[in-house]
Amino acid sequence: TILTLTLTLILRYKDLAAKLKGYVKVAAVECDKQVALCKSEGVMRKVRASSGSPVVKLYPYRAHDNPKTYPYQRITSKSLYKFVSSHIPSFVDVLNVKKDALRFLEKKSHQVKVLLVSQRKKVSLMFKALSKDFHQHLDFALVPASSSSVIKTLVDNGLRIFDDGQLPAVFIHQSAISKTRKYPGKLAYDELHKYMNMLVRRIRGLKTEL
Repeated sequence: TILTLTLTLILRYKDLAAKLKGYVKVAAVECDKQVALCKSEGVMRKVRASSGSPVVKLYPYRAHDNPKTYPYQRITSKSLYKFVSSHIPSFVDVLNVKKDALRFLEKKSHQVKVLLVSQRKKVSLMFKALSKDFHQHLDFALVPASSSSVIKTLVDNGLRIFDDGQLPAVFIHQSAISKTRKYPGKLAYDELHKYMNMLVRRIRGLKTEL
């Protein structure tokens, strides 16, 4: 993200960086000092046209996609957070009904599946960010705890997920040996990221059991 800095936005931008730490990379650019960069990104033209107002640009996950410019005149903490977080891609299958579960079970893309069982029916920002980082190696799914038919279908097909009253919970299923285990650590981005890095390393090392 590129921003022409003004004093009034420093705290808002720092707050955004703190809230999205690990999910996206946040940077600020002073165009008076980085003229060439701002010109190459078309920022100087926009700044002049808007009498020096700040410009926020978002560079999508897919490198070939064009940058997106913050569309609102006023930059508030809430609108800035919504603009950036809404562009974090999700590679999570949401299993609301039995058909969703069967379709997920039929996926052959990866040998390891990561399932989040939660009271929520919407994919969290943390889980979206994890799926963005690891979708090339792991299959991700959200299982709403209220979807009993989905849970039964998964269990009947060897994914031994369960609701022990401690939700949300993450389960790791290894398709090759039909083994499921509950993630034992804290449900925090940094810890889950380290854990999934370990899973990927073991997959690459062709470990029989993760």
